[in-house]
Amino acid sequence: MQDCVDNIPAGIYRATLEGRLVYCNQSFAALFGFKNRQALKDYPIINLYRHKRDRGAMLQALLKQGHITDLPILFKKRDGSTIWCCLSAKVVFDEDGMAMLLDGLVRPTPGHWPASTGILVPEKAGSEGTAQSALIIASLDLRGRVIDINRPGLALFDLPGERVYGRPLHALIDPAYKDLCLLFLSDLFRLGQQETLLRIKDAKGRLRQLALQASLVTHAGRPHHIKAVARDVTEQTSRHRRSLRRQKLQGVLEMAGGVAHRMSQPLTIITNIVEELRQGQPQALRSPDDTRLQRLSNQIQELNGLIGKVKRINSYATTEYVDGQVIIDLERSSGSDS
Repeated sequence: MQDCVDNIPAGIYRATLEGRLVYCNQSFAALFGFKNRQALKDYPIINLYRHKRDRGAMLQALLKQGHITDLPILFKKRDGSTIWCCLSAKVVFDEDGMAMLLDGLVRPTPGHWPASTGILVPEKAGSEGTAQSALIIASLDLRGRVIDINRPGLALFDLPGERVYGRPLHALIDPAYKDLCLLFLSDLFRLGQQETLLRIKDAKGRLRQLALQASLVTHAGRPHHIKAVARDVTEQTSRHRRSLRRQKLQGVLEMAGGVAHRMSQPLTIITNIVEELRQGQPQALRSPDDTRLQRLSNQIQELNGLIGKVKRINSYATTEYVDGQVIIDLERSSGSDS
């Protein structure tokens, strides 16, 4: 069983919240350049972070949410070299609900497993799903121009390096996001770290959503360049939007059914009263009063028609209202515009 765990192509570990390593598999040790997991006994796990503040930010997010998934972090190996990895982790609670430990899984970006470890890494497939899961890692100068970018980044644009290097970041994304990109860079210089969502058009002309994280790298106490890590979250974003749309439709259906049911009965009573008034009018006086009653009856029929549309709602469509408000488009949602 231990052999299976050791050969999983991902580093698995357990640590205390204070940063003491309790357990790790052989893949974890190999990833960071240690001979075996015993060499990591009582090793301060914070020493594996290239920027020690990253562990504090990770721990803060972990304690707030209970778990994190695929957080890109720049780690440091035993020999001092750096390696980008995705970290997923969850908090382990005791029986009183107090946070005690954290369980983590570290997955390196493609191509970073040391060849001498013997770890069985799956072959990279040429599928779209694999391309989407690969991290795009780039270095930018202080004006936001691309200095270096890895193969997944070049593959996304299907451009040779010479056509990417030197281009500003905002020139590679959807023009609608240009101002957002410039604000992102401005906040990055102010805060030192920043993240955002940007939209780009890939080599096939499809719009892709990228989750971008960047940090300002300093040298001798001064800003030197920008390190950026992006992950294609197009599918996740689409699934999230579809889920929200289903939830909104369910809410609309529940509300529409209740409103239609509650309004139908009083409208039926009003319709009957108007008809009784019309029938009770003397023939000689019916003409002028009948016009007003007929108009009232017509409006009641209009309301009945609206209730019928509410009952037929089967999709979620909206339209703009006054002052930028968004309301349900009754015609489209009920299929009455076809």
